[in-house]
Amino acid sequence: MKIKKSIFFAGFILIFFISCSSMAHYEEIDSAVFTGDYHGGLEMIKKAKEGGAYADTDAILFYLDAGMLSHYAGEYKESIDYLSTAERSIEAAFTKSVSLEITSYVLNDNIKEYAGEDYEDIYLNVFNALNYYYNGALESSLVEIRRSDNKLKHLATKYGAVTTNAQQAVLAKSSDVPYDPEAVQTNFSNSALARYLGMLFYRGEGKRDDARIDRDQVKLAFANQPTVYNFPLPSTLDDELNVPAGMARLNVISFNGFSPVKQDETIRIPWAVRII
Repeated sequence: MKIKKSIFFAGFILIFFISCSSMAHYEEIDSAVFTGDYHGGLEMIKKAKEGGAYADTDAILFYLDAGMLSHYAGEYKESIDYLSTAERSIEAAFTKSVSLEITSYVLNDNIKEYAGEDYEDIYLNVFNALNYYYNGALESSLVEIRRSDNKLKHLATKYGAVTTNAQQAVLAKSSDVPYDPEAVQTNFSNSALARYLGMLFYRGEGKRDDARIDRDQVKLAFANQPTVYNFPLPSTLDDELNVPAGMARLNVISFNGFSPVKQDETIRIPWAVRII
């Protein structure tokens, strides 16, 4: 059984990615990460890649893992390169993976190239926005935030088209299978984290109206997605744009927590065979 492991630090949602076929050789990497030795963990990931720990189908996972540890190690340019490569690879792998969905379900999920989870694709832009910010490229940070928002808007269209085509193919074989409109719906359409960062970046550029729009979008994200944001809005949100002349506002963002461990589940279907 192949185990996909994803560990990452985040505030609203977590984001550090590590995956492997055997988790044993990641114990040292985890230990380095937990003690704050991000440079050491990054070197271990690179050596793991050279040693074949990442299969050919796990290339995207390597870019995500290396990109995140590069970010935490303060190697922001290197992180941008890794995460941007991951983004391009995710886009290419999605189209390829659609044609393998049925085969991989029937046989083994390991035959597929790992195409990345949606939250990974969305939040790599969030971390790239921070990478650009630390490099002093605030406009590029805002570009990354907009890319994240565009991906969220595209989710319903992406899955709607794929699901609709799949259901129509089934209908062509059996008229007894009804079309399910709820199957094309998505439950996540707005990222409070991305909007919050957008608000801060626009505020830093003196674009007050754009900052206000993103602040209001944070509120909408909480209001429209209570299952995602099941905790109160930040109490200081309404005051974020009230900065007296000659003064500045300090915002501290901390990422913490663990992601779930993703692993395959074996489903056994009894099959009776009569020998005559």
